[in-house]
Amino acid sequence: MTIGDKVDVVLGSTNGPRGTVQIGTDGYTAIPSIMTLGSGSISACLTNLVIGSRDGNTGCDCQLNAANVSTGRLEVSGQIVVGRGRNNTKGSVLTLGPAFVTSVGNSSNRAYIGVSDTAHAGQCLLTAGGTFTAHLRTLLIGSNTVSSATPVNGGILDLNGVTNGLLDVDGSVQLGIGFNYGEMRLPAIPAVAGVLLVGSSNAAYTTTRGTLIMTGTVFTVTNSVFLAGPTAANRGRILTTVAGAPAGLDLAANATLSVNSGIISNRFLNPSAFRPVYWGLRWAGDHTNELETLRIAGKLAWSTNDLTDPGLIGPVRIFLQDGVTYLGAPMLKKGGSLIFIR
Repeated sequence: MTIGDKVDVVLGSTNGPRGTVQIGTDGYTAIPSIMTLGSGSISACLTNLVIGSRDGNTGCDCQLNAANVSTGRLEVSGQIVVGRGRNNTKGSVLTLGPAFVTSVGNSSNRAYIGVSDTAHAGQCLLTAGGTFTAHLRTLLIGSNTVSSATPVNGGILDLNGVTNGLLDVDGSVQLGIGFNYGEMRLPAIPAVAGVLLVGSSNAAYTTTRGTLIMTGTVFTVTNSVFLAGPTAANRGRILTTVAGAPAGLDLAANATLSVNSGIISNRFLNPSAFRPVYWGLRWAGDHTNELETLRIAGKLAWSTNDLTDPGLIGPVRIFLQDGVTYLGAPMLKKGGSLIFIR
């Protein structure tokens, strides 16, 4: 189904009735369910948005493509699901273009987002641009605890096109916790979670793979970070590009960090302005020994090949300053100087 250009679509209202929009129904059918919106506008205030929910033996394409709308507004109070159910093998896709303002839940009524979140759903993708604000209780990307029959499948949440927003999860963010892969891509917006799980330590999930890719993101974790995976190729990974401003994991004093068979890797670009510390990982309290242990084991790594004019005091390293442990380096304020007294 295609809705042409200059057509305005209105579904529900902020203060009025809300409902569920579902692209692809349950059942044993292989009929594609695809909706494409033209360059008009859409305003949708929904309880639930479900793209691909099947429990049959034959999957098919289930897609909502809103990449080209001129004005987009999406409010969801309950859940967004992209790919749920057995044998959704061809995948489900939700695309929200750069003109969208998306709001999922709020601080007093948290919602849920799942991408390929049950059984062995297919290759599923949620891509968003513009403004994206989510207050969630749980975020689940790639969970197949049923069968390894379709190990190449999984879910991706790609928010790289978002220019303004917030990802706030008071429960857990789970990436690739079954046979499927789970991947999340975040830009320079704040992210918060109580628990961050990347990959699985269950030896039965031989094809599991969890990946968190951050570019300029400060990701605050208040409780615990856990990485794992069955092999070096399929281990949990947290990959951060420190792109001009401090970015990466920001751990509370009481938070725990368990890397297990995973890896945390940081790539440092040149800082864009003065900061007291230019960092790629920050952990309240003295955790230098824990991070040094990870570094020696090859589970915490960083690259400074792109630091051509860093303005840093010393190399990027693990150090304690003012009661906080950093992976990074203090910065020399432009125009300042260091005086050494012997």
